[in-house]
Amino acid sequence: MRRMIPALFVATFAVAAQAVDYLTPAGQLKERVEVRDLQGGFAGFTGHYCAIEPDGTWAAGDVGPNEKLGAPKAKGKATPEQLAALAKAFAQHNLSTLASHGEPETNPKVVKIAWGKKTIELQPKPGKAAPEADKAIRVRYQGVVDAVKAICK
Repeated sequence: MRRMIPALFVATFAVAAQAVDYLTPAGQLKERVEVRDLQGGFAGFTGHYCAIEPDGTWAAGDVGPNEKLGAPKAKGKATPEQLAALAKAFAQHNLSTLASHGEPETNPKVVKIAWGKKTIELQPKPGKAAPEADKAIRVRYQGVVDAVKAICK
């Protein structure tokens, strides 16, 4: 008699991120987040930054030549409601799974996002991604950047 082994089908589902994935039980961010809008040129990369510490303390200022952070031009502290909204935006755009994307060009405009020890960057050219995939990734980047900048005013 022939023995049949039943096939096991395992379905894997992408787990959607939730705001609690980015907040501690006390309502603080689990990691520091920093966004840099940079422009490449003869002096290296320069631009602006906004950094938010886990407790909500934030600072914003200029990035000098060769990505040297300048003294903050603005400082503040996010409210618990603002941190919750930020975490919701991170979850909506699934920041934890966002990866570096695109291809560089001469004197590019680059967006860098640091979440804890992870740093990702968005280059101006789409690279190998299909147009629809490229657009979706850029929307995710923009959503994270907009949420951070909304606090650093």
